[in-house]
Amino acid sequence: MRIKDSSALLKNISVILYFVLILVTFFPIKIQLVKISILLNVALIAYQFMLSQGSLKSFKLFSVNQFFIIYVFYSMASLFWAQSFDFGIKHVNMILVHASLFYLVMYNLHEDFSEQKKYTNLLVVVFIIYNLVCIWEMASFSHLPTSRHFDSILPNPTGLFYGENIQAMVTSFITPIICYKYAVSKNNFFKLLFLIALLVSFIIIIVQGARIALIALVPLYAYTFIKYSNWRVISIAIAIIIALIYSLSLKYPKQFELAEKYCVGLYTSVSSETETYNIGSTQIRINMVKRAINLCRDSHFIGVGAGNFDYHTKKGFFGDTDWIENPHSYLFELVANFGLFVVIPFLIFIAVLIIRLFLIMIYSKGRLKVLSEFNLISVFVFLVVSNLPSSMFNIFVMWIHIAYLTSFAFSFNVRNLLISQQKICFEDVN
Repeated sequence: MRIKDSSALLKNISVILYFVLILVTFFPIKIQLVKISILLNVALIAYQFMLSQGSLKSFKLFSVNQFFIIYVFYSMASLFWAQSFDFGIKHVNMILVHASLFYLVMYNLHEDFSEQKKYTNLLVVVFIIYNLVCIWEMASFSHLPTSRHFDSILPNPTGLFYGENIQAMVTSFITPIICYKYAVSKNNFFKLLFLIALLVSFIIIIVQGARIALIALVPLYAYTFIKYSNWRVISIAIAIIIALIYSLSLKYPKQFELAEKYCVGLYTSVSSETETYNIGSTQIRINMVKRAINLCRDSHFIGVGAGNFDYHTKKGFFGDTDWIENPHSYLFELVANFGLFVVIPFLIFIAVLIIRLFLIMIYSKGRLKVLSEFNLISVFVFLVVSNLPSSMFNIFVMWIHIAYLTSFAFSFNVRNLLISQQKICFEDVN
């Protein structure tokens, strides 16, 4: 009886600590809270293994492990040849947080469809809160203390994050799950609510000027609305949003006039880049990619060391990137810092993830097929929007969602699906 009580208590504590971990990561206040939560979760899992109550099922995935093992240990080894140890040790610290978050979420979600469903339901709440904060920012021209615009009067929303690009990246990455909820919803009222949330989020990203996010979201929205459209619901949602925007423009005319000028300035700057001598954002990003490739080549493809892209950029002339030292691309940050030794395992990891999700989509039906479609789209969205923020190394939310996608992709025996050639649904796996 005591053993059962102890097991139940540990399970309840585990659920609470896991929920706290998700909470402090999705709603970032201080990085210290994330680290403390990670340590508590790791300690509890270690204790469960001591009592023979743990499971190794989520740690036996070769294509996943090969990337994270190399990612962690190669980043540590790179400190020996990195020119700046201070930049490097901070970077390695972040990578340890990435790997810890990934495996903690995998431990809780792998082959557990009920927990995966709870996670996707939580994303709906997170998505709504993110957008509500952005709406408040645009309406009040105010920002949270965590925002880089905290002391500025700007309509550009950053949500709960430091910058608008981070907000746009995170929101875009979880948007396919909201599209899934919209696609499978049979209740027209909930379908309408999901659609309004999606359209409002799209408008917010337009206001933010996150053009890379729009590149990822326009095909996603087109696919969702064409394949899973309910034109009556779409018409009602658009009418509601137009009426809402019009009523707000009448109530807050000055704010809307300023917001309009701000947005027009953001998008007209794209066409003016080729007409002026100013360096536009497109050219800045191209120059950053060139710098990353050059650093990789000059280091004989082993990379300049953890965190040292920024150091090497600051050390020389970087006017060609408008004095911005960050790479603004996760892939090319890996290229510059770690060379081919980390980039190749990362690309293998992503390729395996895409292949598994594609096969699950092919050999599934019903809601499972729809979910696998949007999970697959999520990977492609990630590959695009990971080029949005200055660096992805302090955006921990991304690793939680990547862990969810990985846990879903590896919750099925793909070999058995290929052999049986039979389509499965949620009822077959729950």
